[in-house]
Amino acid sequence: MNRCWHTPVCLPATLLFVYGTLRGQVHRFHPTTLREAVRLLGQATYRGRLYNLGTYPGVVPDPAHTVHGELYALRRPEAARIFAYLDAYEGCNPARPEAGEYRRVQDTVYLPSGHSLKAWIYLYNGDLSRARLIPSGDYLCCR
Repeated sequence: MNRCWHTPVCLPATLLFVYGTLRGQVHRFHPTTLREAVRLLGQATYRGRLYNLGTYPGVVPDPAHTVHGELYALRRPEAARIFAYLDAYEGCNPARPEAGEYRRVQDTVYLPSGHSLKAWIYLYNGDLSRARLIPSGDYLCCR
């Protein structure tokens, strides 16, 4: 195994921040073929508001709030295949981002050390009028 998987500065990978049903403790995703192509790098945060949408959460950007999640490295040769699977899972249409329930964007996430990195994240596109804010920013606390 490449030691660089554990050191963000030399990652040979595409980064993905997850905050809800894609997190390791939730166990809703990760067919074996995907698990072999991703590596958990550790905890990270995103500046946004986390909402409970019923059976899953959604995030919208907000610099005044923090969302807790996990940072994964996707091996580059397999990133397109992984994103095709995840886009379908999330109801994301990269060709028409405004049309999906979520849109995948690259934005800044923060490591516990305070360092920042660019990672892909799925942001919620839908109506939040019936959603409940999760004040802690941690979906694992409120599901």
